[in-house]
Amino acid sequence: TISGNTIRNQLGAVAHTSNAVNLFLAGASGAGAELKGTVSSNSIGNSAINDSGSIAGDGINMFASGAGTMTVSLTSNTIRGIKNASGVGAFTSTGSADLNLTMASNDVDVHPFAGGSFPLAAVFINSGALSGDSGTLCADLSGNTAFIGDAAAFADSFFVQTAGGDGAGADPVLQLVGYAGADNDTTAINNFLSGTATTVTPFPGSVTGSPFISANSDIVAGPANCPTP
Repeated sequence: TISGNTIRNQLGAVAHTSNAVNLFLAGASGAGAELKGTVSSNSIGNSAINDSGSIAGDGINMFASGAGTMTVSLTSNTIRGIKNASGVGAFTSTGSADLNLTMASNDVDVHPFAGGSFPLAAVFINSGALSGDSGTLCADLSGNTAFIGDAAAFADSFFVQTAGGDGAGADPVLQLVGYAGADNDTTAINNFLSGTATTVTPFPGSVTGSPFISANSDIVAGPANCPTP
């Protein structure tokens, strides 16, 4: 559990060393390996100070690789001051690892206080990247406070993509809990994402054109709930 912390000025020059909170399931993880955790009530960055959350990484980053399973709950976190990455980043790649993500009551606002910062998105979700990747990312995103980017800084509220896979077996999948549209319907997906917080702006995909879905991957309706820690 990572809870009740005030985190400022992550200054690592490389993205994964500069995440304010970093959860990593390594590529050597076996099929029975599990990483479970709760990240709650943390204050990352300061809305009045540019780049005060991180200059190169995410506010909260989750990366599942190998063949294990990562299960994470993010609750009541406040994230500000992200210079060149995202408020929340969730990734599966480099294997068959699964990631179960549940988010509630989070307030993520990456719009720059002053010029010179170009965050990617309030929330970046990516299932798969390499040929042969076959992980499933389950995301329950409902009931949050705010997911705020900045169109002037080219930052979307959501950047969502699935990639990799080889079409020969299990391929990368993103499951969205509460989504009721057709598989890979980008308009329906963005409409759904726009309702996952009280404030979601810019409208999902309006800055970057997200979601991006490769030929051997899918974004689909999820189960009733993702597994929780």
